[in-house]
Amino acid sequence: MKKKKLIYTSTVPQSIDTFWKGFLHDLSNDFEVIVVSSPDEIMTKIGEREKVRTFEIKMDRHISLKQDFISLVKLVKFFHKEHPYMVHSITPKAGLLCMMASWLTRVPIRIHTFTGLVFPTSQGIKKRILMMTDRITCFCATHIIPEGEGVKNDLLTNGITHKPIRVLGYGNLRGVDLNYYSRRPEVMSIASELRDNNKFTFLFVGRLVHDKGIDELISAFIKLYKNHSKTRLIMVGTYEDHLDPISDDSKNTIGMKV
Repeated sequence: MKKKKLIYTSTVPQSIDTFWKGFLHDLSNDFEVIVVSSPDEIMTKIGEREKVRTFEIKMDRHISLKQDFISLVKLVKFFHKEHPYMVHSITPKAGLLCMMASWLTRVPIRIHTFTGLVFPTSQGIKKRILMMTDRITCFCATHIIPEGEGVKNDLLTNGITHKPIRVLGYGNLRGVDLNYYSRRPEVMSIASELRDNNKFTFLFVGRLVHDKGIDELISAFIKLYKNHSKTRLIMVGTYEDHLDPISDDSKNTIGMKV
C-alpha cells in the first residue's frame, strides 16, 4: 500500500531542526515525509537524521514582493508535482506562502502552527500588513494550531480568523522529549555550575533580536539591578545581526559579569 505523502515546511531549516527533531523520523515509519525549507547545509543533516526527503526553496523572512512571488511559484510547482496529502507549516513566511500554494493546488489537509505572532508588537502600516498576511494564512489553512492560549486569544480578538482553533494540550508545538530533558548526570553537572543560590536568576531563551524585546529586557534589568544587586540575567540564544540586530549598547552589556 502506497504511503500518504506529508510535507513539513518552515522559512528556515533551523526551525525544523529544533521543533520537529525526531518527530519526522517517527512519522516516516508510516508516511512519506518531505521537508521543504530555505537552502542551508543543515538540510542534509535533517534528511539523514530523520530519514526523510528534503527540498530547498528560498523563503525570505522579511517582506520581499519579488522573492515572495518567486517562492510561491516554486512551491505551487512542487506541490502540484508531489500531490501531498498534507502540508504542515510553521513560522510566518512559510505559513503564508505554503498555505497559499497548498490551497491553490488543492492539498486536502493544510495545517499551520502559529509559533508566535509578530503583529501585536508592530505599529502602523507594518502591523496592518502583518495582520493581513496572517488572515490569508488562516483563510488558506484547513487547520490552525496556536502554540498557546495567548496566541489563540490574539488571533480571535483581533479578528484574524473565525475558524475553530485548538491549542494542543497545555500549549506546545509537539510535546517535550523527556529523555533529552531528563535529570541525567551530565545535565545536573552543568546545572550545578550555573546555580547560584545567593542570587535570583532571570532566564531568557530565544533569538537575541530586537523583535523579541531584548533591548527593553536589558534596559529593564539594568534598572532592577541598581536596586537589587542579588539578581542576574542569563540569556540563551543567538544573534541575527543580518536580519534584526539589537542595539550596540545591549550587545556590549551582554556577557558582562557583575
